[in-house]
Amino acid sequence: MSQIFQGPAPEDDFTLIPNSVSRSTDLPARAKVVYIFMRSHRDGWNITSTSVAHALGMNKETVANAINDLIESGHMRRIEKRSENGTFAGWDYEILSGRATVSGKSGRIRRLYSKKTKEITSLSQEDHAQTSGSSERESRSDRFDEFWDAYPRKVGKKKARAKFAAAVKAAGDAQRVIDGARRLAADPNLPDKQFIPHPTTWLERGGWDDEPLPSRSPSRQVPQRKSEAEQWDDVRRELRQQREMRNQATIVDGEVLDQQEIEP
Repeated sequence: MSQIFQGPAPEDDFTLIPNSVSRSTDLPARAKVVYIFMRSHRDGWNITSTSVAHALGMNKETVANAINDLIESGHMRRIEKRSENGTFAGWDYEILSGRATVSGKSGRIRRLYSKKTKEITSLSQEDHAQTSGSSERESRSDRFDEFWDAYPRKVGKKKARAKFAAAVKAAGDAQRVIDGARRLAADPNLPDKQFIPHPTTWLERGGWDDEPLPSRSPSRQVPQRKSEAEQWDDVRRELRQQREMRNQATIVDGEVLDQQEIEP
């Protein structure tokens, strides 16, 4: 008796898109494109705004705006991760099949680690505002110290701290900014310190997404100057060679003549 084995199911190669997305007249086209792309991936897929932008031919700002559109419309949740000691540990995203709300607020929840219960608790944006106040700003400030320690040039710390919060918001993750600073510091082609951008400049231009530095061209070899004794040796050697050339014999019509005899 033969057996039948099922190959990949249709749903394994297709993505179901809710009508609340495909037919929406409120969602911008950018949000629909990003939703479809992110919905098509499996759980646990690693995401950065740069990778999504590269795949869709968009810039990072467009992707970030599209994600905000989806969060506001209730089609996505942004989940703030916390480490065991309670510090900010990045963002996760939950793609929803329809509009969803959490405690009357759409889109954003936090996951906090409790040392007492050893559990992860989810809080709505509204609850978070009531319980933690400015903890998000504090976490960004705490992580600035990590960035400062990693960045290879220590100039303008006060200004850099002010720019760091904006950079984290643009990058979507403080760890992404810190990792970029560490990559720069470890780059084998890092120039001398005076040529490294100030931290504020690096943060303003999104330096965490920079490619590795180009290879440094080998320095031009400067010939060493000869000593006075070596220069006199060269002069003596040149004079000796000139005398030998003048004393060379030359054959003319079968006779050996001295070089001086044939000179005019």
